[in-house]
Amino acid sequence: MKRMLAMMLALLMMTAGALADGGDRPVTYVYNPDPADRLNLRISPDKDAPSIAKYYTGAEVVVLGETGDGWAFVSTGPLDGYMDASFLRTAEDESAVVSAMPTVTIANSGGTGANVRTKPGEDGRVFALLTNGLQMKVRCVTPDGWLHVIVDGADGFIRADLASPRLYFDTTQTGGGSSAVAGTTGGDVAIVSTTSAAERLNLRTAPDGDAPSLCKYYRGVIVNLLSGEEDGWYRVDIGGMQGYVKGEFIAFGTHGQAQAMSAMPTVTARTNNTPVYAAMNYNAAKIETLAKGDAVTVMGVSTDYLHVRLTSGVTGFVLTDDMTPELEFDLSK
Repeated sequence: MKRMLAMMLALLMMTAGALADGGDRPVTYVYNPDPADRLNLRISPDKDAPSIAKYYTGAEVVVLGETGDGWAFVSTGPLDGYMDASFLRTAEDESAVVSAMPTVTIANSGGTGANVRTKPGEDGRVFALLTNGLQMKVRCVTPDGWLHVIVDGADGFIRADLASPRLYFDTTQTGGGSSAVAGTTGGDVAIVSTTSAAERLNLRTAPDGDAPSLCKYYRGVIVNLLSGEEDGWYRVDIGGMQGYVKGEFIAFGTHGQAQAMSAMPTVTARTNNTPVYAAMNYNAAKIETLAKGDAVTVMGVSTDYLHVRLTSGVTGFVLTDDMTPELEFDLSK
């Protein structure tokens, strides 16, 4: 099966020139009406043709040509194939395409990280090593358990089992778009949606309102669900932090995105060489350093650390005392 698929991929690449339009080819975006769905990249323009990979809403593709019967021949970087054109939007429609590409964290329990390869498979050339704790956006999942990611602007592939949360291809799904499967819940994501911008959502160590709070997260933060709802609680992952949140304070889908207007504040580094840690521990690996005045977005607040997102999209932890203005955890609220 793998050999036949490889031969089909080679044939697709050979026929690209015959189908391609002349001139510059505009960037196009995958658009699934349901953000939890993914769009199949198929080996031929047929809904029953094998799927090479499944792409999330917001993933960029280049349309090389159209078949005239609702299919587009596209390039996603190293992979070429056919997509249902009704699930594609042009650059002019970019504002209507809210990305649903999930973020994963490198988590190799048996090693230091994950090799990035030029194609999905152990025979792909390794061109980078991503260390544990680094985060990135996922464009798609392949049937053989590889994730298509962007590393410093370059397309690459990493093993899905070396990233958290675990994303699956889910071979039981068919059609143009199909549900993602991550962890145990189908890759569902939600958004912190507190009643007011001043309120924050506790990420607790157990599904109990009296359990210790690991961090308090601001409205607008994206939450990856690791389990279904049970007694009003969800087990979740927020940028590598795992715990439990109350379901009444998270929202789902595109409606959730609209109603959960972000309340995440911005803070700046007080001094040069301010460390950004991979975990909430000053002995953890330093994934970045900030210069004095560098701004970061605060996702959540703990007793001594801020869970932040850098302008590059990487998330990590900084000491509260290293940033200004100072944000308080305030256990009473």
